[in-house]
Amino acid sequence: MQRRRIAHISDLHFGKISFNPAHIFSKRWIGMLNLLLTRRKHYLNSRPWSVLDAFEELEVTDVIISGDLTTTSYSKEYEMANAFVDALHERNISTYLIPGNHDHYTRHSYRKKVFYSHYPETYDASCPFSLKEHGVTYFSLPNKWHVVLLDTVLATSLYLSIGYFSPKVEDALEEALSQIPNDSPIVLVNHFPFFQHESPRRRLKRGGVLQSILRRHPNIRMYLHGHTHRHVLADLRENGLPLVIDSGSISHKNQGTWNLLDLTDDQCMVYVYSYDKKAPLQWKAIHQKLFSW
Repeated sequence: MQRRRIAHISDLHFGKISFNPAHIFSKRWIGMLNLLLTRRKHYLNSRPWSVLDAFEELEVTDVIISGDLTTTSYSKEYEMANAFVDALHERNISTYLIPGNHDHYTRHSYRKKVFYSHYPETYDASCPFSLKEHGVTYFSLPNKWHVVLLDTVLATSLYLSIGYFSPKVEDALEEALSQIPNDSPIVLVNHFPFFQHESPRRRLKRGGVLQSILRRHPNIRMYLHGHTHRHVLADLRENGLPLVIDSGSISHKNQGTWNLLDLTDDQCMVYVYSYDKKAPLQWKAIHQKLFSW
């Protein structure tokens, strides 16, 4: 059995205030106002950087980032996010990313798919699906696991942060799943939760359709997401659903969390890490649980 140590992080929200008058004519102005008055007090640009030494100490092999690297998809915010991702690569940590709603915050950034001018559309040359074109891609890990990535981001109006599991993405996901062997366990990654527990302005449209696909494919063992900024570790296997894991926001000043998935062929040990100023590595494991299949 080949072991992978996967760090799941999300909602980094690198933020940079800009007073460019042109932003008044896009959704970015309200994002900048929110950043100036509220968000910068609770989300720290320095916090993601503090995890790098912990990753090295814990021998993390892979990092999955489930969206919202930026706050308003501003170019200066992407520069900050890129520097962090480059630092992961310098430590020889494989990194896989999907966009969140803040990474295509304005209609312009969504229309131009700005996220993919910075990060890959696919991570396996043999995969016929790309995130940019199909909203889906997949790759295999050096053990028997596969990782399927989704892009369900939607351009929205000022006060909405919903996603959309469109019929196009649905068809592509079904086709992609049909190409993965049935005996290969799958980690499915999306920015949005599929449950309709969030307020209507923060939900995933057609999330129920995605949920039905998860029920029909029991080899989808884990569903990783972000968006809510609340840590969740829910074992829903008795209900015909996978483990549902929300890493929370790694950048939150007082409630920063992330997950370490210690993955072998038929087991996964999940460690939940929380920021602790008194800990030698600044992050400490506050919970752990072993799951077997």
